[in-house]
Amino acid sequence: MNTYEVLIVFKPILDVENVDAILNHFQKSVVEANQGEVAEIDKIGRKRLAYEIRKFKDGFLTLFLLKMPPEKVLDFKRACQLNEDILRVTMMKQDKLPTKGVLNEEPPVRRDGRDDGRRGGGGRREFAPRREHATSREG
Repeated sequence: MNTYEVLIVFKPILDVENVDAILNHFQKSVVEANQGEVAEIDKIGRKRLAYEIRKFKDGFLTLFLLKMPPEKVLDFKRACQLNEDILRVTMMKQDKLPTKGVLNEEPPVRRDGRDDGRRGGGGRREFAPRREHATSREG
């Protein structure tokens, strides 16, 4: 079984109770019918979308962690697409997480020991002195 991260965007006209009922229905009928299990649910709430989806500017976001066989993923996506209360479904396979966090690593350093300035902590920049141009417009 693989672990998948699923983001579901529901229509904003639904109440919290309606979203809970739909989530319970999906957990029982769709996920468990496809030999899967829900590891974690995070109800993010109603958020403004970056762009309109089916003329809706807001959506109720829910994040799942599912454990499901890979051959049943298409059945799950199909069931989500058939539900008229779901605006969008995004599903991504979770690979094994690294033991050391990527965000905690040190930024790259150049061979001479200076910071290369790419990450905003920048090395010191030195500029050449400005040249003075002689303008002889006397007339």
